[in-house]
Amino acid sequence: MEIKLPQLSWFRQIQDNRPVRNFFSGSLGTDPERGSLRHKTFNYEVYAEELKKDDGEETIILVAKCHILLPWSQGLERTDHQQKDFKFSTEGIEQAAAWIEAQYKLLMPEEQ
Repeated sequence: MEIKLPQLSWFRQIQDNRPVRNFFSGSLGTDPERGSLRHKTFNYEVYAEELKKDDGEETIILVAKCHILLPWSQGLERTDHQQKDFKFSTEGIEQAAAWIEAQYKLLMPEEQ
């Protein structure tokens, strides 16, 4: 299992002189024939976020989040929320993908 994230320009674009951010999300564990209602799934999302420093300067980070979605029979509850911030760079995208993969292995050991 390898997580592939889009290139850096996907996450933050300038349109009409304003920054627009795009989210990227995915899941692992979905049954191709029955979907995700009967199985526990691993879900993740990645997006860019602008932060203002104390001195008023803005910086952009890449945020990666993941969680487990329990099956319908267990109420579709979201559990095991994890989040980590990365540098907004090509290297940050690679690190975020690696972190998501590591979280999948940690949170879904039965799928290995």
